[in-house]
Amino acid sequence: MMLQLLLYPQQKHAYQTRNCSLGNFYMKPITPKQAMDARKTQPDAVIKSFNEMIIEKWAGYSATIRQDEIAERIARKLDCSVDEVFDRHYLDIEDIFQAAGWAVLYDKPGYNETYIPFFRFTKRSHS
Repeated sequence: MMLQLLLYPQQKHAYQTRNCSLGNFYMKPITPKQAMDARKTQPDAVIKSFNEMIIEKWAGYSATIRQDEIAERIARKLDCSVDEVFDRHYLDIEDIFQAAGWAVLYDKPGYNETYIPFFRFTKRSHS
């Protein structure tokens, strides 16, 4: 279905028209569950980077990964900037690794604190 849109009459050729498609009338808004499910996937390079760093930083009980180190590694693997890593939410991996059996803590400085944000991965204890 096409609509005729009237353009501003002040233009050189008054009342020119152009076609504009209305698109699909059956599109529904995304549900919260669909949005959450879509966020549960990341590029392979992101998961691989975290896996590598967990192994490198494993201290017998936990692995602590600095945010700046993992962001730089992901940026190198994906050939993008660190800003893009943040803009594309590539560090939002908590749910993915928790589903794989990890307890994941992300900690960043609060008001009046100064330290480098980090992820801490520990084996989740099953009660």
